[in-house]
Amino acid sequence: MTFYMPKLVLIGSLWLLVVSLSCWQELQQLWDPTYDYQFDTGYATVYLFMLLISVADEMLYVVSFRL
Repeated sequence: MTFYMPKLVLIGSLWLLVVSLSCWQELQQLWDPTYDYQFDTGYATVYLFMLLISVADEMLYVVSFRL
């Protein structure tokens, strides 16, 4: 169990980032039918932040294989 727990946390956080970003985009489209994520600066900021977190998380995942 101790072998799988760090990997589960890392992959779970990536999954949570992807699901939260896609749900946020879907809710924005439901609330505002004219919404376009390409013109929303808040979406771009959140997307960039989540991308950076995902890359850092993936690096931790790769490093954890070597431990």
